[in-house]
Amino acid sequence: MHRRDMLFVLGAATSVAAVPALARSKPTAPARMSHGFHATIQARPGMGAALIALLYEAPAFQNDDCLVFLIGRSKANPDIIYLTEGWTTEAAHKRFTESATAKAYIARFGALVAGESRYLDEVPIGGKPNLA
Repeated sequence: MHRRDMLFVLGAATSVAAVPALARSKPTAPARMSHGFHATIQARPGMGAALIALLYEAPAFQNDDCLVFLIGRSKANPDIIYLTEGWTTEAAHKRFTESATAKAYIARFGALVAGESRYLDEVPIGGKPNLA
C-alpha cells in the first residue's frame, strides 16, 4: 500500500495482521511519534482540488520521520482543506521544513492558498489505519 493511501501509520514494527486488533484497542501514541499538528488551510476560490493534488506530491511522503500525513476536505466548502501530520520529533520536522526540497515545495502553495492557515498542536495517537 502506498503511504499516501494510508490514513494512519502505526510504525514499522506493526504487522499487517495486527492492524485490525490495534485499531479497536485503546489509543496509544506510537513510541516513535512525539510531534504533530492539524492545519486548516483555506484555498483560493475554486482551487481546493489543485491544493489537494499538490498535497499528494508532498516530499513528506518519502520522509521516514513523517509517520502520519492525512489530507481531508470540508464537505460544505471544498476549498477548505485539512491536513494532519505526525512526526517522530519536532527536531525532525524542523530539519525537514528547512531542507531545500521542502522549501521549494512550500513555495508552490502561494498561488493556491488564500490568507493564513490555522495550526493546532496535535500528536496523532491512534485510530483506524486505512480508508478502506
